[in-house]
Amino acid sequence: MAAGSPRLTASRHHPPLSLALLLAALALLATHPPALAAAPVARKASAARLEPAEATSRAAAAAGGVTATAAASDSSGRALASRWSGGKEGGGGRGGSADGEGRASAEEPRVYIVRFRTAPPVTAYTGGFEGLSPTAVPSRGRRGGRTGRYRLDSGDERVMAYSQHVQAMQDAELARGGVDARTQKLYSYTFALNGAAVRLTPVQAAALRRQAGVGAVSASARLHPRTMYTASLLGLRNRMWRWRDQRGRALQGEDVIVGVIDTGVWPENPAFTDQVSPPYGPVPARWRGGCGKENGADFPPALCNGKLVGARFFARGFLAGEAVDWRRDYASPRDVVGHGTHTASTAAGNQWNHVAMGNVSFGAASGMAPRARVATYKVVWAAKDGSYSADTADVVAAIEAAIADGVDVISQSLGKMFASPFDADEIAFLHAAQAGIFTAVAAGNMGGQLLSMLDHPSPWYTTVAASNTGRRYSTKLTLPGNRTFVGLSFMGAPLRKGTPAAVGPAMFPLVEGATAVATGRSQMRARYCQPGSLDLSKVKGAILICLRPNSDDVDPDRASDTLELSHVAAANGAAGVVIINEAAKMGTAAVLHPIPACHLGVWAMQPLLAFVRSQKSPQACISPALVAYGDAPAVADFSSTGPVEDPAVAAARGFGRHLNDVVKPDVAAPGVEIWAAWTQSVKQDSLSSIAPGES
Repeated sequence: MAAGSPRLTASRHHPPLSLALLLAALALLATHPPALAAAPVARKASAARLEPAEATSRAAAAAGGVTATAAASDSSGRALASRWSGGKEGGGGRGGSADGEGRASAEEPRVYIVRFRTAPPVTAYTGGFEGLSPTAVPSRGRRGGRTGRYRLDSGDERVMAYSQHVQAMQDAELARGGVDARTQKLYSYTFALNGAAVRLTPVQAAALRRQAGVGAVSASARLHPRTMYTASLLGLRNRMWRWRDQRGRALQGEDVIVGVIDTGVWPENPAFTDQVSPPYGPVPARWRGGCGKENGADFPPALCNGKLVGARFFARGFLAGEAVDWRRDYASPRDVVGHGTHTASTAAGNQWNHVAMGNVSFGAASGMAPRARVATYKVVWAAKDGSYSADTADVVAAIEAAIADGVDVISQSLGKMFASPFDADEIAFLHAAQAGIFTAVAAGNMGGQLLSMLDHPSPWYTTVAASNTGRRYSTKLTLPGNRTFVGLSFMGAPLRKGTPAAVGPAMFPLVEGATAVATGRSQMRARYCQPGSLDLSKVKGAILICLRPNSDDVDPDRASDTLELSHVAAANGAAGVVIINEAAKMGTAAVLHPIPACHLGVWAMQPLLAFVRSQKSPQACISPALVAYGDAPAVADFSSTGPVEDPAVAAARGFGRHLNDVVKPDVAAPGVEIWAAWTQSVKQDSLSSIAPGES
């Protein structure tokens, strides 16, 4: 991430799902089957060991949806805000951006990530301090004639002793700079980094940079989330899933622990139940995580089980910069957005869950490693401006926790522009790799916009581009005379009660949003079907045409969301909606809308609007969706491209041409129109019936 603690963001439409992480992890399992024991090491209570790495619906109506627990979440959320924002909700300054200090004043404190040069982190310590044994994990080891990868044990006495030593050195170095660790430090990192997230003024940050024991001080920035057939397409169902490990178990990720750093999880979804056949065995002994009481009333420890083995949340960095909108979020690992639930179930959701949307069944689906265990780390929060983002300080804390907890795999579909391999979270992933953890990250959603705008440029993890599966859900807008426009949408039934036509389907009035503007409202907002901009009497019973804007001037967090547009149309009584992209760089996607819908590319704008404007009473009909299969894979138009960075940009940022030696993305994996679990929420209630797994 950029200098500091950036915020991460996920795309609602096309989350670049980290499927490749499971393929690579399963390959690890096939190449290095799990050994049963390893070299003994001392521990406080019992003989411990550095273990070799083992590679790799309908949504349930949750007990108390977002509305049912809003009051409790708001209360606990405000308590968190008070604790981590210096006593006032919203903190002492916005979390920031990738450009360092930004506009912060000399007096205004904000979150910085301080990295120390006094000692390596736990994952890289090979010795040198008297009385403290090495803690670094050897990349390879020999045991019993089998080559295997050894794992870090955070409960080992030597690891704990060195971690405490590093923390003491951190506090001493901060004290030398006049910083009180007891009141200003938010996190101490000893596994992912030798560093700390600290509330500092720019003057204090500048002073710390001059200290010999400090390697870097960077402002915390923001990151954002990036949003049945697939298993067969990838050769899992008939090949890899049929393979067996040395214990005779099917190669489906048995006992692999996948850590998902994202928006949280909806634990009641059947993708995460442990009531399956064959039953899950005991949680692997190496697992140190879990569901604690600190998760709050809306996520009690009992929601974790043999499948969902851990759930934690990290918000100190975010709350130190700005307030969370607790009306749209939980002060717990519970997912409101759906992105984290979606990615977790895609990677490791249970097998053969029923897929249904509305009243339409789409068969059964599965995660890519259906027998793997899931641990979720929530870092993304609802901001007051309507966006969802994460603070780098919280992301690094989540990586730190995942290493200490004992995950085998990390999946993260979050990112930001202008990321550098030298950012704090990128270095944290490096140390996760040193601990024997495989990490897969999303390439990003900047395809077609800027050259080489990858979210994750570093060579020590797998950067995954999004590709299609060859399957498309197409729907057809038909005009009189059988002229058609083919777009995308999920739709189980045709429009009804239209005007009978002599030939073909029944027709409905076709209305352009700009001509249905309410009295006293902005025509531009009506053009984009913004809330409150439309005249219900002109829209009711008609097919409404909404443009999907390519502008930051029209409340982009809501207007660019096709689902939001169709909800506005439905709220105004429209019988159907046609959504047209305003720019060629904008992709189309099949989404379950509340009313019949057809999503078209920019190519349709001129001919369709010309038709509407040339007719006294234009009419049209939207046909039910059809499933078609074509060539696959093909990289999605929204997926970010490589190499790492454009040479001119790299030179301007001072990193030089060496960054362009890293060719990214590494692989492409299905990430378009993927069937996966979702969340139960007010905003996304129409999607609550999506079943978990892949499509």
